[in-house]
Amino acid sequence: MKVLLLGSGGREHALAWKIAQSPKIEKLYIAPGNAGTSAVGENVAIKATDFPALKAFALEHKIDMIVVGPEDPLVQVFSTSSKKMPLHGTLLSSVLLQKVRNWKAAKNLPRNSCCAITSLPPAIKA
Repeated sequence: MKVLLLGSGGREHALAWKIAQSPKIEKLYIAPGNAGTSAVGENVAIKATDFPALKAFALEHKIDMIVVGPEDPLVQVFSTSSKKMPLHGTLLSSVLLQKVRNWKAAKNLPRNSCCAITSLPPAIKA
């Protein structure tokens, strides 16, 4: 099985390390990868959000499965339209939670604060 892992952080290094241990893995590509991932697979100089380039790479190298590490590619639209292949990644609810945390951090809001929204107008103002 040929696998393309998207991402370049510590999470992706841990995923690459574990995926590479499977006897079913013929080839592991990591886009873009990092120094650690190069020890267990082949780094590819494509950003994890460059969907046209990722699609072209996946089709050219006959990728069987794509594993998505970072949140951004999961939040953005990712389509392999002309070739169906399994796509695995963080649960969407976890991705959305992380996006809320990042937004709160950017606005200098306390991360542990919350508010109950009971109707649409307060939600729009928030």
